[in-house]
Amino acid sequence: MGGRQRLLNEYRRSAVRTVVLTVMMLSMMHWLLHSQPRKAAPSSIPEHNAHFIVVTTQRSGSRWLVDELRRARCIDCGGEYFNAKDFWTTQKMRLAVDGFLTLSPGKNVSVVGKAFEDMRDVWARKEKGTSPKRRQGFKWMLNQPTDIGAEEAFASWLLPVLKQRRAKLIFLVRRHLLRLLVSKKTNADSKGTEQHVPHAHSTEEASSVAKKVELPARRRLLRALDRENRTMATLKALFETCQKAGIPSKFLVYEDLDRDNSQFADIRSWLADGDACARDFDKPSKDVKIHSHADLREYVSNWERVKDTLRGTAYQHLLCDDLRDAPESDIGRGRACA
Repeated sequence: MGGRQRLLNEYRRSAVRTVVLTVMMLSMMHWLLHSQPRKAAPSSIPEHNAHFIVVTTQRSGSRWLVDELRRARCIDCGGEYFNAKDFWTTQKMRLAVDGFLTLSPGKNVSVVGKAFEDMRDVWARKEKGTSPKRRQGFKWMLNQPTDIGAEEAFASWLLPVLKQRRAKLIFLVRRHLLRLLVSKKTNADSKGTEQHVPHAHSTEEASSVAKKVELPARRRLLRALDRENRTMATLKALFETCQKAGIPSKFLVYEDLDRDNSQFADIRSWLADGDACARDFDKPSKDVKIHSHADLREYVSNWERVKDTLRGTAYQHLLCDDLRDAPESDIGRGRACA
């Protein structure tokens, strides 16, 4: 009996040593596997993230603005991604904006549409390292994809996305609403014809497009100006909303840019976070202003009716050949200039 007990005790001690050694070996293996320095998980925000959106309206000079920004080697800006009314839903728009700001649009979602394909192309070039552009942007018109599409986005889901992705916004407005109407009428009259030139790139092209147009008069003209005035006010309100939310934003006026082109250097530097690449140009400026004459009556066939309509109203300051002739204090009182 004594011999059996000794054998049993030795077996038990051996089994305990085996278990202890096994536990120690497993612990050592676990430590070796998990104690190696780990690579940081890839951030959803690119290293050089300063992607941006230009929020504006049609015929505001946004094409000129975008072309000037794109002159810098490290800045690029696409077109109007949300102009297909029957394609975009709120969910698709959110995916598109979030994807664009991380340069991975549609990466994890199957969506068909030219806008997504355009953005995927930008992202693909970025992934392959074939694009030197480090700041990407696109244009968002206030009435896209529906009349209040952009406003609804700002009110419901856009601001958190912009903050999370550290995006920047540029709001572009026009001050001279009568010139804006002339530009819209010129564009609308030639649309669908061979003579349609939305953006001129030579003085010859600009001259061929800048024909006199007939503007509405009386109540129709005042309603049109009211409508444009509300649009500009909405853009200003959205800009102020973004400022309050802490989203980096710029509020630009077309007429101020036209008067002082040097502002573009500051905007490029702001988009590039002060990077010297903002001063490294790879293309000249080719845009030519279509309605370049200071005297607006050169482009309005029914100028006398327009003048009679606006005199004595809040819009009579628009009769000035150049709004620099009408100080802000006089604009509010509607000082006549013609």
